[in-house]
Amino acid sequence: MAIPIIEVLRKAIREKIVCSIRLAGEPSYRLVHPYGICILSTSKTSIVCWQLSGHSGSGSLPGFRHLSFVRCEDIVLLEEKFSVRAEFDPSTKMYRKWLLRVD
Repeated sequence: MAIPIIEVLRKAIREKIVCSIRLAGEPSYRLVHPYGICILSTSKTSIVCWQLSGHSGSGSLPGFRHLSFVRCEDIVLLEEKFSVRAEFDPSTKMYRKWLLRVD
């Protein structure tokens, strides 16, 4: 039986594991450092991450991204760990409610 995406994502966030994420309708994966799952000020549930490479329809990489949680179709944990970037500020007003985030 396949492990639910939320469980794989939870492990990646808690253990700071680099992963590849594919969203519905996108041709390829995104290589990301997942920082958490958050309800944004727009009321959308998003995967907050630092994206290194892969599909991007909204600008240059690397950079912070808010990926649609409901559009996440697949997540693959890689062997590499990551460190949280100093400029990450979980108290920013755009982050209305954290459901899960890195320490």
